[in-house]
Amino acid sequence: MKNVSRLTKQERDQSKTVKEENENFLNTFDRFVLSILFILMIINVLLSIDPIAWRLCSLGRILMIKSLPYYDWRPWKTEQCLINNKSPEKTPTTAELNCNTCEDTFKIDVHEYLNEDILEERYVNVDAPVVLTKAGVEQWPNDTAFIEQLLEEPDFAESYPCTLSGSFTKQPADLRAVLAKRKYFDRFLVHFRNCEPEAVRTFRSVVNRPRSLPDTYSPTLYNWALWSRGYKSSGYKRVELVEKVAVVGQLVGATRLQLVPRGNCREVCSTLGVTLRAKEVLVFTGLWDLEYMPGHGGENFAVVMEF
Repeated sequence: MKNVSRLTKQERDQSKTVKEENENFLNTFDRFVLSILFILMIINVLLSIDPIAWRLCSLGRILMIKSLPYYDWRPWKTEQCLINNKSPEKTPTTAELNCNTCEDTFKIDVHEYLNEDILEERYVNVDAPVVLTKAGVEQWPNDTAFIEQLLEEPDFAESYPCTLSGSFTKQPADLRAVLAKRKYFDRFLVHFRNCEPEAVRTFRSVVNRPRSLPDTYSPTLYNWALWSRGYKSSGYKRVELVEKVAVVGQLVGATRLQLVPRGNCREVCSTLGVTLRAKEVLVFTGLWDLEYMPGHGGENFAVVMEF
């Protein structure tokens, strides 16, 4: 009887220990779940506040842009289904683009002006690039003096570009510090992308959307500046665009542009070239990678808007 009682007591102690461990686990799990729910609730509240939502989205876009050298996620942006139901041995490692729209394109069409419906259906929706020589950009600046005006605006001058490349700068800095260095050089090249919402908005107030574009292309998500003076380049410079539609506009001088098919379309479609002159714009889609070569001699300034 003593052995039985002793065994029963041991079992009770063991059962009590197991119960306490289970309760501790449940308490820990409950705290973990509640913490996650609390964090999600805070994020949801923050996203409902427009300025904060813009800032969080901007940071997210910057992180994605910075990841491009390691993984090109851009083809997935237009995919309707991210999970491929094909057998594993046939599943591609990257999203394949539809190259039928560019296979028979060998040059870039040039028009003075296009009706919005024609621009959409004949060009944008089928990934065909087009140049417009009268795109409604008469209000754009005729020289680069507007940069000095922009540098008087703290939202622009104190912003850090998320992409920066140039002949006189190596270290990241705000735009005021970067552009101040150009005064030491007779010849220079610099291009940068604005990602901070305030900087994008300030730049857009001076170089706004061409009037010939449909209202659906608004607002500008990112804008670029491609600026050179007396610079002679031996090759094309890549501009890493991420959005579905882009517009290149020439403010001053001329820029030689090259559209290179992306991904699997490089083996099927031709590389297209065009020289853009002042007050002309090029409209194209995410099927193409953009490369540019500054015009030799003189001053050249082009902008890129991503929608």
